[in-house]
Amino acid sequence: MRIEFLPAYNGDAICINFKHENAAVNILIDGGTKQTYQTKGKKNTIVNGPLKHLVEAIRERNEKIDLLILTHIDDDHIGGIMKWLENDKKALKLIGEVWFNSGKTIASYLNVSEIKIPELQLVPHDTTETGVGQGVNFEKLIREAKVWNEAIVAQGQCLEFKGTTFKILSPSPAGLKALHDKWFREAPDSLTAVATDYDQSLEHHLSKLISDPDGSIHNGSSIAFIWVHNEKNYLFLSDAHADTLIDGFKLFEYDKENPIPAEVVKLSHHGSNRNISLELLEVIDANQFVVTTNGDKHGHPDKKGLAKILKSKSNPLIRFNYPKRIDDIFTAEDRKFIEFRTDTALDGIIIEEE
Repeated sequence: MRIEFLPAYNGDAICINFKHENAAVNILIDGGTKQTYQTKGKKNTIVNGPLKHLVEAIRERNEKIDLLILTHIDDDHIGGIMKWLENDKKALKLIGEVWFNSGKTIASYLNVSEIKIPELQLVPHDTTETGVGQGVNFEKLIREAKVWNEAIVAQGQCLEFKGTTFKILSPSPAGLKALHDKWFREAPDSLTAVATDYDQSLEHHLSKLISDPDGSIHNGSSIAFIWVHNEKNYLFLSDAHADTLIDGFKLFEYDKENPIPAEVVKLSHHGSNRNISLELLEVIDANQFVVTTNGDKHGHPDKKGLAKILKSKSNPLIRFNYPKRIDDIFTAEDRKFIEFRTDTALDGIIIEEE
């Protein structure tokens, strides 16, 4: 089994590969920003990104993306997927199944009135648009390609796929209802640039740990889950809200008295302080945490959020798919103050298990 966290700029693009009944299985979770697939270099040359390389490698092996999970509609998760679908006319033939929550499926699930959205054209590849517009386009493409059964993915479900299990932690019904209500009123609230908190030491942050919950509707609609493979748990928390995750864990009988043992945790919202709480960390028995971002736009991860991990775990390993972030965040004094481990490898993270 292999999990690869692609260098996806400020976004998420994760590929899981494993064997089931002697056949290769590929699961793609999100596609990062559009540059994750392809961008322009010097003199307008086309530069293929890690998502493009991944897709071509799967194609050359005569395999497919057996399952594509689009966790939510923020551009740093959907942008690379839309760029791929726009540029590769055979893309949808490479996809076996899609999990995605759209306005239409949410309305049906909640038994509420469906939002009426005008027909949209494909979003051009150089757009800065994020959210609902691209979500509508994606919904239309996967429905026409018949790779989507239009089933909702929601908190509390236990879904089987190719001999593995997905225990869904998020979204909650409340998170789905909030997205439904703004499906046609996109506001790019989660792309607002913010200042970093790296100028303060870990000692300072550890003395002032407070809760500051994420209020983003898009993030609140994220598909987050426990992935169970060979009786081991792997946590993919997307951009989900901490309180929603805690409630989701409770549905699977995990709490601070009975924390979930996990091999690795993909931190929610690229290590944002607003998506990490001490209460959430009490529910998780893990010592390896993954941060996925190059820090552009958001300024993630927050040092305050990482300080919460350092407070609650003993000598944790914090891994970055852009290791250059390590020196941006931590000082020599930080490492003298508290014990923790980081990666110094090249961009991208690969986790392999037998």
